[in-house]
Amino acid sequence: MAQRTPAPASFTPSPRQPRLVWVGRETRREAEATPAQTLEIVRPSVTTLATPDMAKPTLWPGADEAPQNRLIWTNDNLVALTSLLAGDAQHAPLEGQVDLIYIDPPFAVQSNFSVSVEIEQGLADEKLPTLVEELAYRDTWENGLDSYLSMLRDRLLLLKRLLKPTGSVYVHCDWHAGHYIKVLMDEVFSYDNFRNEIVWQRTSARSDSHSYNHIHDVIYLYSKSDEFTYNNQYTAYDESYLEDFYRHVEEKTGRRFRLSDLTAAGTRRGSSGQPWRGIDPAARGRHWAYMLEQLDELDQAGRIYWPLKKDGVPAYKRFLDEMPGVPLQSIWTDISPLAAQSAEKTNFTTQKPVALLQRIIAASSNPGDLVLDAFVGSGTTAVAAETMQDESGKPAPRRWIAIDCGKFAIHITRKRLIEAHARPFTVENIGFYSRADAWQAVLQKRPSARVYRDALIDIYGGEVVDGFTYLHGRKGDHWVHIGPLDAPISERQLAPILAEAAATDLRAIDILSADIPVDWNPNADEYQYGVKVYPKIIPQAAVEAVRQRLSRKRRKDPDIEAAPDIHFFSPPDIEVGVVLAPGQVTIKLQRLTIDLDDCLSTQDDRKRAQIKASIKEWSSLIDYWAVDWDWREDKPFENQWQTFRTRKQRDLTLNVSHRYEEHGEKRIAVKVTDVFGNDGLKVVQVLV
Repeated sequence: MAQRTPAPASFTPSPRQPRLVWVGRETRREAEATPAQTLEIVRPSVTTLATPDMAKPTLWPGADEAPQNRLIWTNDNLVALTSLLAGDAQHAPLEGQVDLIYIDPPFAVQSNFSVSVEIEQGLADEKLPTLVEELAYRDTWENGLDSYLSMLRDRLLLLKRLLKPTGSVYVHCDWHAGHYIKVLMDEVFSYDNFRNEIVWQRTSARSDSHSYNHIHDVIYLYSKSDEFTYNNQYTAYDESYLEDFYRHVEEKTGRRFRLSDLTAAGTRRGSSGQPWRGIDPAARGRHWAYMLEQLDELDQAGRIYWPLKKDGVPAYKRFLDEMPGVPLQSIWTDISPLAAQSAEKTNFTTQKPVALLQRIIAASSNPGDLVLDAFVGSGTTAVAAETMQDESGKPAPRRWIAIDCGKFAIHITRKRLIEAHARPFTVENIGFYSRADAWQAVLQKRPSARVYRDALIDIYGGEVVDGFTYLHGRKGDHWVHIGPLDAPISERQLAPILAEAAATDLRAIDILSADIPVDWNPNADEYQYGVKVYPKIIPQAAVEAVRQRLSRKRRKDPDIEAAPDIHFFSPPDIEVGVVLAPGQVTIKLQRLTIDLDDCLSTQDDRKRAQIKASIKEWSSLIDYWAVDWDWREDKPFENQWQTFRTRKQRDLTLNVSHRYEEHGEKRIAVKVTDVFGNDGLKVVQVLV
């Protein structure tokens, strides 16, 4: 007979409050709040062609306003949410300030950050996850559902604190973990605050002989209290309903209507109980539902239907175009999934339609309310909040905060918001710089970290060096510095690295890091110290090779092979030209240089050769570029003009002109994102 093992005291349930138990449940992850770093201020512009090859930018109305909305890039949204609660010098604490939260967390172990990126002539490459993204998923699913539930619970607790007392939270999930998430939500937000389970049919019927087909997602709706924002939503009547009830058509206007009774049960002594137009409702034991003078007004307005029979009773006309529709139910089949050729499509496998998020936002928030998405992915929540309209079709946007740990996700979201003519917004970093600053201390304190660092230098093809603080290895005539494996290298780390290199006979250094910041510009430090910086992004393949090599060393395996051929990605190199005219500057993109073999390293030789052969012009490697006409090192990049490729528009202008009101010395920054999602920045100085 099986023995029951009593639950630990901490898991003893309270009456009517069953809870989930999983390995690691009692281990809470807590994060330290860090200030947000504003990387970029985006002011969407509309571009007109002044000449066939020259663009003239014009800002959208309101583009000069101070940005309210925030697109946040983070290595850990737990850190970002903690920081939102605490606030910083530029942002007030947001505890209890968010009106609506929607999250679409990763569903299953199979989920990853891979995205298909279109290159040329229909050919595509797979955008692999960066180390930051890979580590996020690995941590989420390291112990299967146990670590997934811990991850989600820790974030739900913070989201609850951010939510207003009148706020609501929607959690989007599928069949993999939805039933677990429901019980977890009951615990965090209270079973009594569970408002509904929404079923969204996300795809059409399919054929699978091995099981019932999974064609729907589930969205759980909870409020924070008994009083919460809810605006009734309606869907259109189906045709059979219209044929049954709205079968009458007014000849003069063509408007469809149904008939409603003008009388009510019981007799009355007043006006409503008197005969009208020769018809006495009291003879049928009823009375008029309106006063006699009101009936005259309705008849004069054409709202009364008179039957052809002389003894027929008139009825009230209820016009179809005055009815809101069917009150929205909990099963949604009227919002279609994104088709392959949809203009919204971004090639994110988990992308949701804007219409789905607009329905949620319309129901549970009001214009000007604050909407938060901590797993924004392709940016649908931000786009939906930005493009909301009221019943008359007038703009009714919400404020929004969108968070993701994928730089490519941030890039795609930025493009979609610009395309949607969004109000100004910021691109921010939370958590990366603090993690990067701590990396050097980790190297000094943990022997295991140094072993890992040295093995990575070996994989890179370099040699480990001793006697330096920041120079970890050497490859040819370049020094090698290993930056953090879970955060981008930050520019403020450069000075001590370059200062140490400047005291040697080598004038170049390769800096290997998990990623490169979107505002990376080492030019000033390079000039000051006379050392050229070559940033390199560490691919996941290199980390796996390091793990295998260290594992073999621990086993004292004598067959440790030479360093494998692994590609470390570099940001694109940008060349720009400048044409000066009185009071005007024209910027011309002249070349973008990237290492295609590095970027296409996941493809086999045949596919790599096919893609490379299809690229006839260097400009086809540009996905997006933007200009800050008055760049300064002490302020964020002001994205004052931008152009980019979309699914419909594949051509880009390579020239743009700008007229200055004040003359003098100007510094202009050009930011380019290539089709693989890598960023490059070029700064030029001109005299206007």
